[in-house]
Amino acid sequence: MTKTLYLSNACKKLAQKKQTLQPFLWTLFSLILLVGSASTVLYYIFAVAINEFHSDCTDTLYWAEAAMQGNGLINPDFTYAALMPLGGNLFMQIWIPLFGISMKTQAFGMATFFVTFYVFLCLMLREMHFSLRATAVTVSVLLLTLCSSVKLREIFWNHIIYYSIGILFLVIGLFFVLHIRNLSERRQTKSVKIQTVIFYMLLAADFIICCTNSTTSIALFALPILGGVFCERVLDIRTPWKSRKSVTALLTLLICAIGLYLGMKLGAHIDGDVQEGYASAYSRFSNPDTWWDHVEALPLAFLQLLGLNVQESDLLASIEGVRAILTIFYALFLAIVPIIALCCYAKIEEAGVRVLIWAHWVVTAFILVGYLCGLLSAGIWRLSPIVCTSVLVSLAFLRWLYHKVETRRWCVLLCLPLAYLCLHDVHKVIEIPVNDYKESINYKLGEYLKDQNLTYGYASFWHSQAITVLEDSDVKIRTVNFTDDERGLEAGLYQSNKNWFEDQPGQDRYFLLMQQDEKEKMEQSTSSILTLPHEEQTYEGYTIWIFDENIF
Repeated sequence: MTKTLYLSNACKKLAQKKQTLQPFLWTLFSLILLVGSASTVLYYIFAVAINEFHSDCTDTLYWAEAAMQGNGLINPDFTYAALMPLGGNLFMQIWIPLFGISMKTQAFGMATFFVTFYVFLCLMLREMHFSLRATAVTVSVLLLTLCSSVKLREIFWNHIIYYSIGILFLVIGLFFVLHIRNLSERRQTKSVKIQTVIFYMLLAADFIICCTNSTTSIALFALPILGGVFCERVLDIRTPWKSRKSVTALLTLLICAIGLYLGMKLGAHIDGDVQEGYASAYSRFSNPDTWWDHVEALPLAFLQLLGLNVQESDLLASIEGVRAILTIFYALFLAIVPIIALCCYAKIEEAGVRVLIWAHWVVTAFILVGYLCGLLSAGIWRLSPIVCTSVLVSLAFLRWLYHKVETRRWCVLLCLPLAYLCLHDVHKVIEIPVNDYKESINYKLGEYLKDQNLTYGYASFWHSQAITVLEDSDVKIRTVNFTDDERGLEAGLYQSNKNWFEDQPGQDRYFLLMQQDEKEKMEQSTSSILTLPHEEQTYEGYTIWIFDENIF
């Protein structure tokens, strides 16, 4: 009897220790995921992003410089690819006074963007009543998915354009909307009412700021939130129309609509007569005869965006083959699970998840219309917002499945390949050589020009802006376009300030950097530049003409 009692007490103590230890281990696991995924992104930004840096990645930096040289938001002397006066350039403007136009500014600006995104993503998920464990898994999977291919890393961690800034504002906006809704369900004390007013003001400010940043940003941020809140309320048959939830939703929609209108008006006022080139060129319909080609290209584009990299000679049973199969599985997972979530919508009781589902489908609808019927299909990276919202909806749905006993094991089973892919994404980042950029032609050209004391000149776009930033503006190169006619070249005003082509104070030597085909175009032209006295140097197959005066 005594022995039985002793064993019973021992079992109880063991069960108590297990109950105490298990939450601690889950908390530790969650913190490891949160710190590990954030560390991976920050390592990429500070250590190896420079290896994948090119002239397209410089736009946020140059917009920030243009703003600081203009009225603080926009510069009429600058020709913009896209007008986003209150966009990613603000993250760079913090650091330009300290480091100028340089890779340090680029790294610290991107890190500031990442930290902002990371914090508000966690806050948004917590407002959706995600546990620490669910938050850690969701954040980690999303961040590592955005490291899975060169293009995703470029769009989110190498510069800030409407796709990435739109998703950031979407996360911030959903946090405000869901927090306001959660406040409305609490006892309406004076403190709660004050908090509600404050967050309504923050939501309005969020809408006003984001809606200054082109129609693309509006479509990726404002419309998904408006659509999510509206559809969630209209389709909630559990709650009567006359309820506090409906009043809160109506007031939220009204404030968001006012913020949208004021933001568009403010954006038009800030932009003035300044036009955007690149973004507006892709805001049109394409030839209907090409629409089916876009449909056929969509699956492969989505796979490549997720990092599919397979050769014809790769075996199915090889490591590369298994990774390709898992990437295909992940693409199908991200495409199908949101559809299943929509089919199970009526069974999902959490309002935050329901709003997120509708926000995802509004984003997806906008992107797919532009991709299939417009000109967005010219680049696979334009599908990147769908990747973000698909990950969030898919993991929110998996969490819902996990809370149901009958589907919990299916949920765990689906998470296993996701875990492997995330670890592989970490490996992709780690295996990028730290100093590989020193072997790039742009870095070599920049170092050579600096050694020759050539500090101001002209070259084609893919050399000019990248070299300028890589050399921390010790060598400044402005963009020129080499033409096939008698002119030979012209000032490249795309992403440029017109003042860059005028005589520069204190500059007594200018150079023209050319590839072989560009040199041939110049020599076959009747450009007056050919009559100017110049010295010629060659390096790595490039020709450099050095002048004692400006060539414009």
